[in-house]
Amino acid sequence: MTVSSKTKQELFDEIAALKKRIRELEKSELKSKKVEEALRQSEAILGSVFNAAPLGLCIVKNRVFQNVNKRYFEKLGYSKPDLIGQSPRFLYENDEEYARVGKELFTNLLERGRASVQTTHLKKNGDKCDVMLTAVPLKYGDIPLGMDVVVFEDITDRKQAEQALRDSESRWEFALEGAGDGVWDWDAITNRVHYSRQWKNMLGYSEQEIGDGLDEWDLRVHPDDKAGVYVRIERHLQGETESYQSEHRLLCKDGSYKWILDRGKVIEWTEDGKPRRVIGTHTDITRRKQIEEELTTHRNRLEDLVKERTQELERKTEDLQEMNAALKVLLKQRDDDKKEMAERYVSNIRNLIFPYIEKLAKTHLNERQLSYLEMIQEHFNEIMSPLMNSFQLFNLTPMEMQVASLIKNGKSTKDIAKLMTISTATVDNHRKSIRKKLGLNKIKANLQTKLSSLIE
Repeated sequence: MTVSSKTKQELFDEIAALKKRIRELEKSELKSKKVEEALRQSEAILGSVFNAAPLGLCIVKNRVFQNVNKRYFEKLGYSKPDLIGQSPRFLYENDEEYARVGKELFTNLLERGRASVQTTHLKKNGDKCDVMLTAVPLKYGDIPLGMDVVVFEDITDRKQAEQALRDSESRWEFALEGAGDGVWDWDAITNRVHYSRQWKNMLGYSEQEIGDGLDEWDLRVHPDDKAGVYVRIERHLQGETESYQSEHRLLCKDGSYKWILDRGKVIEWTEDGKPRRVIGTHTDITRRKQIEEELTTHRNRLEDLVKERTQELERKTEDLQEMNAALKVLLKQRDDDKKEMAERYVSNIRNLIFPYIEKLAKTHLNERQLSYLEMIQEHFNEIMSPLMNSFQLFNLTPMEMQVASLIKNGKSTKDIAKLMTISTATVDNHRKSIRKKLGLNKIKANLQTKLSSLIE
């Protein structure tokens, strides 16, 4: 149809439609420019975030690096050109590890839509570093783009810290096992308690037979000890005591009880000042308790023995006192008897012998007989005097007693020799012996005076 054949109205309608189409095209072009600008801005923001991320980021397609951020290649010591377009194989020590990581990432991406795996990467200088790789597939809406973004995290320090912690825990556990103490860690908010292996072994239980809970301990505390234990714990938790300590019995697997020294201390508090975490130890003091009981038994027995012995000694003392009193009576009686006997002895000599001596002296005796008679009378007098007792104290022989008696009576050596029919030399020897026994051998003293003083 030509323009001339069209009506005026038809021409106006076509022109209006053409203007509308032009406006739609103009709007579409403007929208496209806005979309392109927004896309450029998004790409710029994404690029900034990608490069400024604190973790290593890389985009991988068909196991080839498409892009990496600065953090990624700096951490490994490579430059960006060293990585772009390359397979990650050269980062692994061997093909087996490379295959394991790839399989694990691929499997988890299919099953869960994301994947994480720990492995080891080789740095450019040959050092190793432990890494955590986390992969997420890239999509536009719901449409997969066939690429994955992989987050690279260097966990070398964390692994070393974990290993150091495990080593420390192993040493701690070894030290505790060597010391024989069981350790418990109580969360006072949840009432969950973790018991060490040594704690369980100390009571004869395996790892699986005792769970984590305060009731595991509570069920095993001896009924007679519970009240006192809980009072001490409450006082400690209220801040009345700096640390908690108690001695109580715990039930063992075989049905017996062990004495335990329980120590605890709050190491963590809540914001409102309540205890959150308490740790402590359990020490087996059963043997110590047995020794204390044995010592108490022996001490009580010893006290009983001392008491019995004291009572026995008191009884014997009373008996001795009675015997002593009786002995005193007997000794007094003996002294009285001796005195009476001595008096009777002297009386008999005076009454029965002296009268005949006096009668004999009045007869016709020669001088020598009279001397003998006088000597007899002197000896009787000495027998009845204390002088004989004094002579006996100095261990004088019978012959020395006779010589000493005559010396006391003023007889000379010559007189004594004549009366006793011995030589003067013998008399002198007796005089020397008497002086020595009386302590006069080294001093100048009159023997007659000394002998006379013995009866004063």
